[in-house]
Amino acid sequence: MVPDVLFEHIRRLWLSNVAPLSPRDCAATCLFAFRQCDLFHVGMLGDGLAAAIRSDGSVLSLLEDKSQGFSNITSALSPDVSSQNWCYMSLPADQCTAVLLCTDGVSDDLDNADGFVTGLVAAYRPLAATSASRHLRQMLENWPTPRHNDDKTIACLCREDATNE
Repeated sequence: MVPDVLFEHIRRLWLSNVAPLSPRDCAATCLFAFRQCDLFHVGMLGDGLAAAIRSDGSVLSLLEDKSQGFSNITSALSPDVSSQNWCYMSLPADQCTAVLLCTDGVSDDLDNADGFVTGLVAAYRPLAATSASRHLRQMLENWPTPRHNDDKTIACLCREDATNE
């Protein structure tokens, strides 16, 4: 799928889902990951973290650069968003073992995003989905919030046939 077409499709779906509310009142970060044929597509608009773990253990991350200090102005899903505002990557599905998405309520507190991604996936991959979900919920409810108390959401996709090496 061509990224520009994908971004426009997401924008149109979002506009139809927020109606009849004013789109300007519903601006939001957007994180996504999906598999289409032999590719994983991962993207982000706004802040947060979108990361993929490759078969060799390396991590590919999309993370908003906040090195210039905190700014509450970020790109958001809105009627005026353009393809230049999105971060996007795709990789062959057979080279991707897991994808992790999290909101800025989690990502802003990370000193080592790649280590967090690999550690979280390694810890929760062996668990049944309901058990992993329960443990993650407890982790998020007890999350220390040194910088803010923003929402904290994590979504993780793991390839079932990937080995735990």
